Amino acid sequence: MYQRTRKPIVFFTALLFHLLLIFHLLFSPVIIVAAAWKGIINASFIIFIVLFLSSLFFGRAYCSWFCPGCGIQEIMNLFIKKRSKNSKSLFIKYFIFVIWIGAIVTGYFINGFQQIDVTFGMTDISVEKKVVLTIGAIVLIAPLTVIFGQFASVNISAGRFCL
Repeated sequence: MYQRTRKPIVFFTALLFHLLLIFHLLFSPVIIVAAAWKGIINASFIIFIVLFLSSLFFGRAYCSWFCPGCGIQEIMNLFIKKRSKNSKSLFIKYFIFVIWIGAIVTGYFINGFQQIDVTFGMTDISVEKKVVLTIGAIVLIAPLTVIFGQFASVNISAGRFCL
């Protein structure tokens, strides 16, 4: 029953995420780092704080029910039945997470919180770049799923959520 309810939701989330190109900007790990180094609190920062705080109360609910990366893997799982058995993926996940958080914290430490601009990094990007981000997310997750197995690649590519 749980999987019959969860899978359509995560499929829909993945499709919606990739069809509505704005979501890549809201969840961008790159834009949040750029904003941190300019001392700007942007939409990505707010989204990641909300996801972090919600994970304290709801665990990995976002990862298993709404994460578009998980949705891509669920779609791929229809064709590839490989489950993650590689413990090395755990270390890669933490390595990426530490570097990413370190870049954000360092940027804000050096520059402080100077302003709030929720549209930072979102208004000056073309539709072509949004499409490239969409394809890039799929191209990043798909091979990792094939190599490491289902769910290890989301943990690696979006390790900030799935710790």
